[in-house]
Amino acid sequence: MTKAEYFSEYAECCQGPEWDRLVQSVDAMMDACNLSGCVHSWDTIVSEVWREAHRLGKSTGWVNQHPLNVCIADKLVQLATGVRRSRSGRSTAWAYEWLYDAVCVANGQMTE
Repeated sequence: MTKAEYFSEYAECCQGPEWDRLVQSVDAMMDACNLSGCVHSWDTIVSEVWREAHRLGKSTGWVNQHPLNVCIADKLVQLATGVRRSRSGRSTAWAYEWLYDAVCVANGQMTE
């Protein structure tokens, strides 16, 4: 999947005040140093992602690859190992780009 295809796959979600709050929570989590706190927050976030998946008729793969979940999973790996890279070795930069754009939208800023 290309970057453009990936962004369009998730463009239909993450809109509205509730999503703005979730996006901002995940953005703040990227500076966290407490693994257990991140795990507890993730429970709430993944539940909201699942609600959206059900609304859109999406499946487990969509939830697993949702940028919010990818960023959190990468953060947990970083906290547990000190390495900022997923176990599979696949770069997660695309998810962070999506998160950055979503944070800008949530904060009322424009992105390029």
